[in-house]
Amino acid sequence: MPTNLKRLREAKGIQQQDMAKRLGYTVQSYNRVENGKRKLPIAKAMKAAEILGCSMDEIFFNQ
Repeated sequence: MPTNLKRLREAKGIQQQDMAKRLGYTVQSYNRVENGKRKLPIAKAMKAAEILGCSMDEIFFNQ
């Protein structure tokens, strides 16, 4: 299940490389998360929500 990470990240003007680094992923691994090929652990989802200034619901569910 793909997340809304890409849409939210782009809306904030954050580059994929920057987001990957802030979450402790390689760019390749983070790309797999954005494309739904790798699951996003809860701890990383919480950090992503903090970085993006959104709720975890916005990351995982269509809003």
